[in-house]
Amino acid sequence: MIDVDWYVLSFLVFVGIVAFLVYRKRKDVTHKYYLFYRYDTEKGKDLIDRIAKINPKFWKHFGSFGIFVGFCGMIFAASFIINSYITYITAPQLFTPTLSLVIPIPFSEIFFVPGFLGVPFWYWVIPVGILVFFHEGTHAVLARAEKIKIKTLGLFLLTIIPGAFVEPDEKQLKKANWKSRIRIYAGGSYANIMVGLVFFIFIAGAYLPAFYENTLAFGAYSYTENMTEMPAKANNLTGSIYSVNGERVRSIQDLAEIMESTEPGDTLEIRALKGTVIAPLFDIIVAKDLVFEDYSIETVEVEGRPVIGISGPFYNVKILKEDVGNPVFMNFITGLLIWICLINIGVGVVNMLPIKPLDGGLIIETLGERFLPKYKDNITKGFSFIFLFLIIGNFVIGFV
Repeated sequence: MIDVDWYVLSFLVFVGIVAFLVYRKRKDVTHKYYLFYRYDTEKGKDLIDRIAKINPKFWKHFGSFGIFVGFCGMIFAASFIINSYITYITAPQLFTPTLSLVIPIPFSEIFFVPGFLGVPFWYWVIPVGILVFFHEGTHAVLARAEKIKIKTLGLFLLTIIPGAFVEPDEKQLKKANWKSRIRIYAGGSYANIMVGLVFFIFIAGAYLPAFYENTLAFGAYSYTENMTEMPAKANNLTGSIYSVNGERVRSIQDLAEIMESTEPGDTLEIRALKGTVIAPLFDIIVAKDLVFEDYSIETVEVEGRPVIGISGPFYNVKILKEDVGNPVFMNFITGLLIWICLINIGVGVVNMLPIKPLDGGLIIETLGERFLPKYKDNITKGFSFIFLFLIIGNFVIGFV
């Protein structure tokens, strides 16, 4: 019997369906170098108009608050990149690239090397579809709320990467009030950040507590002052800690309470689990395909306390509760929800970097045109060059 990789098969089916649709609409599809395909349509304009007319004043307030959120995103993204360089200078052993290229791969497991993150195809294409829908849709609604026509909208395909676009009338957009333009530019990223935050609140506040439980993962081994190995390192303790002496460990507080009732020289029976990462949700890691391993580790005395030699940062590793049915389906849905959150927040924040033609760069250009018109081009090019240099350098350092 042939062993079928259903994930790869589903990817190939998707590619086949897309190829069929492109061929069927070939008379209406424009293409370039057989890599970029574009399909323009009038469908959707009426819906955008109706949404914009529901309450134009609301959309202006919505866009104005989006400017605030957008600038917060811009400052956060810029400081995050700059802090990575500070880490590289002060503690190079702790440096990891701040940004990674997120690329879809036709496999069910995450692949990571510095600067490159391969995400399982369905964890990428569905979140990107949601990302584009809210990003471009919000740009369009805010443009119509500001009385700017939508010239065209449609779909595109870059090799196997789908997307959508909305093109407002450029002449009207350039003539519009500078505040209106900034509202439109900031709106897409603002919408993505809000979508990501809504998913984060749902996942962390309701979904994970309902279906998953905690284990505790440690970030590093600790050593004595003369750099002698401690028991955890000597016994090659790896994975996240599930239980100690039969007591469940769900947090650092649980582990601390167990250690308080332990004497130096006592032997701890530690059960650790190892698995495959479905997705990281900031400081939360969700794992599947679990394997348990048992360790007998004798504590040693350090400053009068019993220790085994592990240190932070500590992470919550979530595993599916035993009474939850259909783990394959649940883990897939979990990964999908998390990647919707991460991709929307990540792209929303990065898109606010002051690099033209990103939305953040267009905002900087508009502000320069309004307050320093003589230096508009120099300001825009200067910001773009500086942050492109920082981003490229961040990738390069990761491979050094």
